[in-house]
Amino acid sequence: NKAIQLNPKLVQAYNNRGNAHRKKGKLNRAIADCNKAIQLNPKLVQAYNNRGAAYNEKGEFDRAIDDCNKAIELNPKLADAYSNRGTAYADKDDFDAAIKDFTKAIRLKPDYADVYNNRGIAYNRKGEYDLAIKDYTMAIKHQLDYAEAYSNRGNAHRKKGKLNRAIADCNKAIELNPKLVQAYNNRGAAYNEKGEFDRAIDDWNKAIELNPKLVQAYNNRGATYGAKGEFDRAIDDWNKAIELDPKLAEAYKNLGVVYAEKGELNSAIVNFTKVIELDPDCADAYYNRGIMWLNLKEWENFRSGFLDARNVGIDIAIDFRNIFGSVANFEQITGIQLPEDIAAMLTPSS
Repeated sequence: NKAIQLNPKLVQAYNNRGNAHRKKGKLNRAIADCNKAIQLNPKLVQAYNNRGAAYNEKGEFDRAIDDCNKAIELNPKLADAYSNRGTAYADKDDFDAAIKDFTKAIRLKPDYADVYNNRGIAYNRKGEYDLAIKDYTMAIKHQLDYAEAYSNRGNAHRKKGKLNRAIADCNKAIELNPKLVQAYNNRGAAYNEKGEFDRAIDDWNKAIELNPKLVQAYNNRGATYGAKGEFDRAIDDWNKAIELDPKLAEAYKNLGVVYAEKGELNSAIVNFTKVIELDPDCADAYYNRGIMWLNLKEWENFRSGFLDARNVGIDIAIDFRNIFGSVANFEQITGIQLPEDIAAMLTPSS
């Protein structure tokens, strides 16, 4: 501020102040300062790069990419610009483009721990867990106290079914940073998959304590309560997750399953219908809703839902056969006599 007051055209001061604002989360101020720096010097590479980073943090990914493009045009060897553009592509779910940019940044700066970590995240989201683990390991090699990289590597190990390795990595992450929310969330997921439900709940409690708005922790804790048969607690957690993220289809699906388990079939139908609204290709939701209608003998709703599923390429009859084997088995198990046309619908031709 002092430097700018003394010389309003001191371009670097605007750029530096903008970067400082960004790091404090004051993104509009950051962008305004970068705008001023660019106005004074349209070739100031770092101002474009910093503004791109601020746009990315605002969720304005295309603007971020445009600014990184300009920075790279002015300086094709600026590793930070490739890194920032890669992050924007990853946030747009364009993982191949992100990986290409992260790889370029690493070639320019081989000890760039953050970029190894970010490329690992992109590989992880693509389901390429071995490559993700390799990158997280490189991030740790270049920064021995990199708690986030340990946590992320633990998550990748969990997805490969290596639960003890996952827990060990999360333990290390928490040792390095006891306030790293995602490490508790990731360790909770590993404990959950091991069947150590109380430990999982303890970790998700800690994650929520550190970040009361962490949607996934509520959703995960709800699943563990559901596995323990504590349905009311599970419902409370999923409702909280939905309050924080009304478009979280997984939470509605979980609610539907638990309401079905509780025998509250109409509530189950409401939630499965919401899943379909959010994710029209979710075969499980169509099937489960259909079974609820069959149990309630709501034949017209079933017929309509069956056709809706077929219109998006989902054949409820296949899942029905896989679960019940035949219409006769269903009728014997449930004591429900199906109308002839519905019985025909649920009998696959092959």
